[in-house]
Amino acid sequence: MRAQRRPRADTVVMVAILVVLIALPSFGSQYFVEFVMTRSLILGVAASTLIFLSAYGGMVSLAQLLMYGVAGFVIGNLVAEEGSTKGLTLGLNPWLAVAVALVITCNGNEQLSRYPLDARLMEN
Repeated sequence: MRAQRRPRADTVVMVAILVVLIALPSFGSQYFVEFVMTRSLILGVAASTLIFLSAYGGMVSLAQLLMYGVAGFVIGNLVAEEGSTKGLTLGLNPWLAVAVALVITCNGNEQLSRYPLDARLMEN
């Protein structure tokens, strides 16, 4: 009879951290949830894309951060309500704003990918 495998300690710790992070919005303050957790998630995703590309791909490209910024700019302008800030204040539903931002960002990404930077063109 085979012995049962016990979970490794790092797996148990990761599951515990994940459970705490999932439950945190229910008992955390509104400030903590809206600002600290949201910004940590946003910056974590941006940092993980840079780490993934530089570590596994061997290249550092800031193009994905450009698209990240465009999407954030579009969402911010579409969701903002009248009188809350300067700029385009449409006050749309956030989920609709995410869909519009994805369409605009993907279209911009496709337009930029049509014009690759060729090192031979930069030579004098």
